[in-house]
Amino acid sequence: MSKSIGHGTHSSFIEYLGIESMPVGKKGIMVFKKRGINSLYSKQKVKPYRKINQAVANVFRNKNAIAYESLGAYRNFLTKRPSAKLKLLKLDQQSPLIDNKINHKYAFKRPFNILINDDKPELAQSYIDFLLSDKGQKILAEHYYIPLAE
Repeated sequence: MSKSIGHGTHSSFIEYLGIESMPVGKKGIMVFKKRGINSLYSKQKVKPYRKINQAVANVFRNKNAIAYESLGAYRNFLTKRPSAKLKLLKLDQQSPLIDNKINHKYAFKRPFNILINDDKPELAQSYIDFLLSDKGQKILAEHYYIPLAE
């Protein structure tokens, strides 16, 4: 399973793996190929999803399914459904979490961007100041986002 084409997590995923995706048919179904290899897309069709609960449901229904999601979405999902049996995969022998804290050696990371309205720069600056404060950084860490200080 894959996040829909155009989703930020999808873009980070294909960038990290050095692959490309292409929509085929209806309902956002896609195929993947290694970047730089012309016309050599996999025959394996991949189903898109938008929300983590869709991915979890499909992974539990299909024993061969795999999906990817941000740690923040993972944490929010488990907060609402603590009994869900989810497993985070290791990359290069590194787990994304160690003792329920972010493992900075985990290779796959995605940027968190802030969009602002130029008409209200003082409100935007107040928000940025809060995010950079100790309290804001603590909230980011609690939700599995990497604080800027780290």
